[in-house]
Amino acid sequence: MSGIDAATPVTEFTQSSEPHYRAPEGFLASFLSVWSAVENTIVGLLAAITLCIVLYTIVVRLVAPSLTPSWADETTVYLMIWATFIALSGVTAENRHVRADLVTNSLPRRSQAGLELLSFVCGAAFTMLLAWYGLAVARDAYEFGDLSTTTLRFPMWIYYACLPLGAALMSIRYLVLVYLTATGSRAPERKHH
Repeated sequence: MSGIDAATPVTEFTQSSEPHYRAPEGFLASFLSVWSAVENTIVGLLAAITLCIVLYTIVVRLVAPSLTPSWADETTVYLMIWATFIALSGVTAENRHVRADLVTNSLPRRSQAGLELLSFVCGAAFTMLLAWYGLAVARDAYEFGDLSTTTLRFPMWIYYACLPLGAALMSIRYLVLVYLTATGSRAPERKHH
């Protein structure tokens, strides 16, 4: 053994005393921390409201099926979609999106950093376009007065607005990752599986 017990995950940087990631400091760190806390709170509230609606609907269906609210299923879908799009920002901030990294993990650290920076730039560009076109869809739904076809008659622009908002939040997070990577505040994580 090289001083590492069997329970410790082994990474290429474990033996190095140099940290592979230096967290942002000062205002940026405070701002990102508050931003994440707000997003997590909103996502948690949306999930809790969804859970309450689902539990209420289950109980009502068991006790008095004729009183089952017609709006419940549609509302829970809208709430969960909103929660998902807001949560994507946090997933982006933590760089936890699903990705194929078999080849990139075998590259030298400098090459990894370059490819990761490129992926963040591409991610920012894609999510900016997604936000722009999503906003156009939501605006059109608002201008046309689109409503859901169910008895709830929910304004669809509110539902569609989760796409441009979620994509805009993700693009800002990608830009932060671009900044942190370009300034050397963030180095790529290397994992051996």
